[in-house]
Amino acid sequence: MTKKAKTAKTTLTIEVRYNPDVTDPESLAVAADRLLETVLSTPEILDEYDNPRFGEFLVACPLYSLTIDGPLFRRQRGLLENLLGAVLRGTPRAPEPDDKELLAGTIELLDAIADQAHDRHGIDCLEPDDERCDCELPGYFCSGVPGIIARMEDGKLAPGAVVNRCDLCQRYPSDEAALEKLRELNLVPP
Repeated sequence: MTKKAKTAKTTLTIEVRYNPDVTDPESLAVAADRLLETVLSTPEILDEYDNPRFGEFLVACPLYSLTIDGPLFRRQRGLLENLLGAVLRGTPRAPEPDDKELLAGTIELLDAIADQAHDRHGIDCLEPDDERCDCELPGYFCSGVPGIIARMEDGKLAPGAVVNRCDLCQRYPSDEAALEKLRELNLVPP
């Protein structure tokens, strides 16, 4: 009866610096496979290590380490809960001083999660939604209300700003109806 040899498995990592104008990580993995195959074809080169078997080189996905500030995260979540409550109740909510900063931080966190989903799992979470109208896309005249084009400052209609209905989606019959909707939502300063 022959004794079965013990085996173990490990993963080795190697850092490679390269010129991205000339090559890419996948091509480097192929080159490393070719190099290792050439070296291993030398007789007795790994005899003293009992001739280990090497798998192929794979490109490692970057590991992400999201840094989350607990108290800040709780404040951001609280703001989202308040906004959701206002939407569900159908009542306007006046912006508070730190809302802009909290929402911007929440978007940064979601972007970091989306980057990880894309890089590690191939999921594209940031592809623009083709169903959104141009008036809903971020920009200088995005009012935050679908169908209404207007310049906003601190969550309210900017002084002297003109309100237009979006001619693409035509959710409002006229510019006046769009302005009335902003008034109804308490987004027009007194």
